[in-house]
Amino acid sequence: MQESVKVIEELMKFDRSGVISARNKLTDATPLQLAAEGGHADVVKALVRAGASCTDENKAGFTAVHLAAQNGHGQVLDALKSTNSLRITSKKLGLTPLHVAAYYGQADTVRELLTSVPATVKSEPPTGQSLFGELGAESGMTPLHLAAFSGNENVVRLLLNSAGVQVEAATTENGYNPLHLACFGGHMSVVGLLLSRSAELLQSTDRHGRTGLHIASMHGHIQMVEILLGQGAEINATDKNGWTSLHCAAKAGHLEVVKLLCEAGASPKSETNYGCAAIWFAASEGHNDVLRYLMNKEHDTYSLMEDKRFVYNLMVVSKNHNNKPIQEFVLVSPAPVDTAAKLSNIYINLSTKEKERAKDLVAAGKQCEAMATELLALAAGSDSAGKILQATDRRNVEFLDVLIENEQKEVIAHTVVQRYLQELWRGSLTWASWKILLLLVAFIVCPPVWIGFTFPMGHKFNKVPIIKFMSYLTSHIYLMIHLSIVGITPIYPVLRLSLVPYWYEIGLLIWLSGLLLFELTNPSDKSGLGSIKLLVLLLGMAGVGVHVAAFVFVSKLYWPTLIYCRNQCFALAFLLACVQILDFLSFHHLFGPWAIIIGDLLKDLARFLAVLAIFVFGFSMHIVALNQSFANLKPEDLRGFEKRNRNRGYFSDVRMHPITSFELLFFAVFGQTTTEQTQVDKIQNVAEPTQPYWVEYLFKIVFGIYMLVSVVVLINLLIAMMSDTYQRFQAQSDIE
Repeated sequence: MQESVKVIEELMKFDRSGVISARNKLTDATPLQLAAEGGHADVVKALVRAGASCTDENKAGFTAVHLAAQNGHGQVLDALKSTNSLRITSKKLGLTPLHVAAYYGQADTVRELLTSVPATVKSEPPTGQSLFGELGAESGMTPLHLAAFSGNENVVRLLLNSAGVQVEAATTENGYNPLHLACFGGHMSVVGLLLSRSAELLQSTDRHGRTGLHIASMHGHIQMVEILLGQGAEINATDKNGWTSLHCAAKAGHLEVVKLLCEAGASPKSETNYGCAAIWFAASEGHNDVLRYLMNKEHDTYSLMEDKRFVYNLMVVSKNHNNKPIQEFVLVSPAPVDTAAKLSNIYINLSTKEKERAKDLVAAGKQCEAMATELLALAAGSDSAGKILQATDRRNVEFLDVLIENEQKEVIAHTVVQRYLQELWRGSLTWASWKILLLLVAFIVCPPVWIGFTFPMGHKFNKVPIIKFMSYLTSHIYLMIHLSIVGITPIYPVLRLSLVPYWYEIGLLIWLSGLLLFELTNPSDKSGLGSIKLLVLLLGMAGVGVHVAAFVFVSKLYWPTLIYCRNQCFALAFLLACVQILDFLSFHHLFGPWAIIIGDLLKDLARFLAVLAIFVFGFSMHIVALNQSFANLKPEDLRGFEKRNRNRGYFSDVRMHPITSFELLFFAVFGQTTTEQTQVDKIQNVAEPTQPYWVEYLFKIVFGIYMLVSVVVLINLLIAMMSDTYQRFQAQSDIE
């Protein structure tokens, strides 16, 4: 813009107010602001004489005085001094011209403004967008704050030598002092000047408890961190949330700062108030380089694994870096094979809750399981597998039990583990298979042999796993015999005038009591078919309860019914006991996978029955509605209608009970029901039909649709589900 006072004066002769109040469309600046920004003092004087306002602000919040201070135009400031606007505060920015000059490093302008404005003047809360995005709507800042924030050493030195300046002055919102703001930008020379004035600034904190070291670490200023540490800054100082400078650097991902702090003595295990170490923040923010560095420093592996957020974040980082972080996390742990096994189970369980990343979590779990398998094989190659599998973790649980607890099938199926289990299974016995089978027969046929091998009588047979197994199997067979004798094929007549128990009923009671005591003291595994054992026990106790209730509370007239119910409980318990034999065969290489497959097929069947029940219920209610009797009325019927229907009770039009309809449709799936059996008129063979002939076609349509949905769609869906389950387990039969 060319300086031309005469042109401005000529324009003002035609439209003075228009000239001085005109606005630039881009920056919303007035002519006075443009002249002040360009340093045209004569134009500024002319506009001021004409009445131009010095308090008008442009779009950014600068007045003419602020623009002159920003660009260091001393002559313009002299021209504006007569307007008493040198102390004006911008409403949008909350800053005085002295603040602006200090921020932009205009030392001469600052010196000149200090003659009119005190160096301790503080900024006000801004109403518009802040000039400093990182500081937000901060207020209460002195010119020294802004000079330190922008790193203007000369201005800082000038302000420090001004009267009344306090280097420890804090801002309003966050409580920053000049040292804190200098650490934001990493201005080392400014920090040196401030510390030379007051060494106490080194340990000073803002409103959140953060020191200058926290701020410098957060912004990655490694040289600044070195200076602060060299001056004696407390390296493990914590803010109000328990964060150290190492936490700040790790969260921001500044690897060099993290290295410097660790080498200087920062504790990698230090945790925040929420129990998060520095490595946790590195994983949560996805900083792979920082994460891998901190993995090689001191950390609590098991505590981190218990934190589901860390485990999830570790998977996310690994997914983006070729699965290396998970591998390194396992390998640097105190017990890599134990860590891999437990981490695998954690990921598999987490995949059921985090549906968005379920596939990635399962892949991470498989990777950890494969690592555990490989590590165990390598360790067993240099030492005995038995020593590794017998080693205990922090909970004093053997590693073999850890593998079983965490369902590490791939690891357990490995050759070295199976060889050890085979040795453990047979113990010191070197008998041939036919001898062991003969011993099992002896257990069943001759109870004293069973008792002799089971009880501790000076021999070690009772501690051999295969002998224990045969003992449990024999006990189960005797339980089935007792259930059969009592409830299915009783020796004495069931109906009797005294419910004093027979000798075999007392034997069953003793047997069930022993099983109950064993279950209470040693709860069994409920996975797979393991829950059937508990059902057998509950049904047996229910049968005993019915017998006792009949003996104590019920009249003899009703004893036959209760004894019959008791026997049904025992019969159902016997049925489940037969199914439980599959659980005993789970150790066998042929029957074991079958037991697992049957368990999962039953789950598929339960899901199918739930869906089928919904359709059967809906169609059964429709069949009930179709059986309502009706016929068109004649004129004479209308005259006596109310009299004939006056005494009809509630639900009189319900001719087929919904439960009966449900039963018929359920058995229709197996071909046991026809269309005629769903029509009440045909079931009762009424002489005069209660419905028109065309209703029969409705029955056929509804019944046909039901059969299509239930048999063609749902049954085939069940077959597909079961086939998929069978093929999936058949492919893993060796592992199972």
